[in-house]
Amino acid sequence: MKTLLKLSCMFLFLLTLACNKNDDEPIVEPEVIVEEETLEVENSAPAAFELAVVSDNAEDVEPLPIFSWNASADPDGDAVVYDFYLNQGTTATQVYASNLTENSLEIIDRLALTEDYSWKVVAKDPEGATASSLERSFSTRSIRFNDSPETANAAFTEREFHSTVAFDNKMWVIGGQRASTVQLKDVWYSEDGSNWVEATGSAEFGQKYAHSSVVFNDKIWVIGGADENGQKKSDVWVSDNGESWQKVLGEAPFSGRMGHTSVVYDNKIWVIGGLNTDNVLMNDVWYSEDGETWKEITNNAKFNARALHSTVVYNNAMYLIGGQDENAKRKSDVFASTDGITWEVVTENALFTGRISHSSVVFDNKIWIIGGADESLNRKNDAWFSSDGKTWTEATSAAPFSNRARHTAVVFKNKAWVIGGVDEFNNIKNDVWSFE
Repeated sequence: MKTLLKLSCMFLFLLTLACNKNDDEPIVEPEVIVEEETLEVENSAPAAFELAVVSDNAEDVEPLPIFSWNASADPDGDAVVYDFYLNQGTTATQVYASNLTENSLEIIDRLALTEDYSWKVVAKDPEGATASSLERSFSTRSIRFNDSPETANAAFTEREFHSTVAFDNKMWVIGGQRASTVQLKDVWYSEDGSNWVEATGSAEFGQKYAHSSVVFNDKIWVIGGADENGQKKSDVWVSDNGESWQKVLGEAPFSGRMGHTSVVYDNKIWVIGGLNTDNVLMNDVWYSEDGETWKEITNNAKFNARALHSTVVYNNAMYLIGGQDENAKRKSDVFASTDGITWEVVTENALFTGRISHSSVVFDNKIWIIGGADESLNRKNDAWFSSDGKTWTEATSAAPFSNRARHTAVVFKNKAWVIGGVDEFNNIKNDVWSFE
């Protein structure tokens, strides 16, 4: 039996050896794969942090504040960015700026004056985990009339019935008259309201007053007005530098006029009302898409024919304010139009007294009217504002500048500026004031 077992084992050994010699491929032992276990670590949110400036319940905050907060550390060492929330009211729900890498923010778009605001900051990591600060509230300051002028005696001569625009990071004063017999054809500019440079003392458009000016297509445009002989013009001039002026039209299709207004709205220049060559007050409305081709959109707008009014563009509409009608009445009415054809009465009798030769600007997201002459030709130094053209609030009954009319106003570098005009003693001025 043992002999048989030995022969069987020897046979199996020889058989295995024979198989190995006949195989072409070597025997490969199977690879053993051992999977490593991966340990997942839960992401941690950024650490809690506190706001720094502006303080909670702060009052009289400047309209261009700088906000700051303590940095938030991330427990996992991840980079942290911040979303900054800011809006009017008692709850901060609107993202003002996102993915900030610094823990401070300087406001560039001026905040509204005399308003309540709320703010907060949310820190977040790359995985989307967040940590929010507590909310804070504050209120902005009211309007500030500077007690002294930027200059009491500008380099340009005193003037009234001039025009003013903001263009190329400068304010520009154009033409006007120094006295009833001395009309001007100069152009001046300033980068700060104090220092004025003469661009030209003899502009190609000649002596001109009670004209209008706008900025359109990166150029300054001067339209109409009266010349040294009192002749009312319908000419149109343009300049891209304030020094050299090109005549676009010697006579536009609309009648020559003075005491009219012009604005830029809906990618067009608009000319509204005024006193024509026959000394007839107008309530026509014209527009141009290029300054050369003019179309009359209505020759009889809903508002009374008038001159020495003001017009501004606000909330996607044109607003016409005050002026003198055909009965020599000084108006305190306000009309608005979105197309130049249909003019709706916003108010027939605003709280301010009826007036002529005032100025108007849009500032602090409100319409402002400044000064002018009332029914008794008393010159004013009051200032009123409105958020809808209907409800008006008196900001001051006596601004630091003297009572005046036939002045100009313009918004430039986050301030409203008042320039020149004639005061209550018939002194023609060349002072420059601002409020902010």
